[in-house]
Amino acid sequence: MLISRAGRRPLTIVLAVVLVATQLAAWPRSVDAHDGVRLRTTAPIVVTAPKKVTVGGRIAFVGDVVVKRKKPRPVAVAERSGGRWRVVGRATSKANGTFTVRVAAGTATGSRVFRAQAAAAHGLAAVRTGAVRVTVTKKPVSTGTEIPGTDEYDAAEALPASYDAVGPKGDWSYLFVDQHGDEQSVRWDPCPVIRWRYNAAGQEYAARADVTRAIAKISGVTGLKFKYVGSTGFRYVGQADPDFPHNADLFVSWASEKQYGQLAGGVVGTGGGLATSAGAGALDVDWRMDVGYLTLDSGAPQIARGFDGSGWGQIMMHEVLHALGLGHAQTSQQLMAPVADDDNYQFGAGDITGMHRIGLRSTDSC
Repeated sequence: MLISRAGRRPLTIVLAVVLVATQLAAWPRSVDAHDGVRLRTTAPIVVTAPKKVTVGGRIAFVGDVVVKRKKPRPVAVAERSGGRWRVVGRATSKANGTFTVRVAAGTATGSRVFRAQAAAAHGLAAVRTGAVRVTVTKKPVSTGTEIPGTDEYDAAEALPASYDAVGPKGDWSYLFVDQHGDEQSVRWDPCPVIRWRYNAAGQEYAARADVTRAIAKISGVTGLKFKYVGSTGFRYVGQADPDFPHNADLFVSWASEKQYGQLAGGVVGTGGGLATSAGAGALDVDWRMDVGYLTLDSGAPQIARGFDGSGWGQIMMHEVLHALGLGHAQTSQQLMAPVADDDNYQFGAGDITGMHRIGLRSTDSC
């Protein structure tokens, strides 16, 4: 819950923690099946790949293979073509068995079939996964331009040289909890560009520019890249099993209290997302975010626009960070605190620590 103390109408923001926790309890093996294929984790070799990629991109195969005495093991990705399997990519696993193989998507559209495999080594038998299908699609037609803070991070605005972040550096949390209430680590794959779309229906004002600025500020701190790829008719309103479109990764929309019950009682926004079990731990987290959303209250009056104090800019940054995997902070100095006022409309020290954990890390091989 987020309440404004800045002399304006009290504001309340609630994210979809209850929704996410319920889904984790109901589907402990996977929270989202839209973007990934996950094989049985008990197999001697497993692999995850995106279901869809665009031409000209790269397909990231992330997996885990059994190893002996922590000895790295050569692995390969093979493609079925003309009735035969042909190796198209190779890598060596880490000592714990995790591996990543990247294969060019090519320029032709259509369905491609792959598998991961490892030859006999160190007394271990040869192993291979089942078939993994990846569809190569045309690049989406962009109806907008790349936002500031994508190719060149907007760090100067997000964290100017004179900026003094306040509050405890350790005051941050992950969004997800399991069925026992224990925190679960989560983040997006930091290498691909996160595509986002905007639904202006019912917007309280012409707000897309402020959403763009909020995302750019966060890009400047996290190192994650974003691109606006056009409008959408989709809005997240609390569906038990939402069918997110595949033409974007992050969806921003507006809804009324009647359309989305979570916006009742002064709530002015929700944010969250769905994830797939990271399994092999290639991202060094328990879950990999696959899709995110924020839904803003179309009936919330007297909220300031922009980022000069407590208002819509603050709300948007708060909810975008939920969609990227951050939960609430405990102290009032943090943007991610459940209560918003003029003391926390900018990033606190804990917010920055959390963004570095869910963002691009120096150990990521992009």
